[in-house]
Amino acid sequence: MGTTLSHYLSSLKEVRKNFPHYFPEEAENVEEMIFQLHIWLDHYSGKRGEDEAGPYDFTGHLAIRHRAKRHHFQGINQAANVFSQQFGAKFSGLIRQEAERHIYEDMGRILFKEDYQRIGFWKNYE
Repeated sequence: MGTTLSHYLSSLKEVRKNFPHYFPEEAENVEEMIFQLHIWLDHYSGKRGEDEAGPYDFTGHLAIRHRAKRHHFQGINQAANVFSQQFGAKFSGLIRQEAERHIYEDMGRILFKEDYQRIGFWKNYE
């Protein structure tokens, strides 16, 4: 999979199945939250710039390496914190589930942030 839109559409299907109690009353909030979550997870894809960790370049053939920023266990925790504050703590489980699924679809497993720093890590993904 891999595109934000594909992740979003896949998530909506799963959320409607696994969290039916949010529909139809919370549908608009849930849909917006899920869309923003996938945008947040892929925020660095195709971008060059600087953030709190310093300069980065995830353009061209390096685009896949954006996953080192948020596609890991720590990123799941950060997403749950950010989106629970924005949309409400009652969505914490849903946020975690969908962040995990996004990462699993992209990476095939849930990694730790440190895993991306191992020598030779990227040769298995590029």
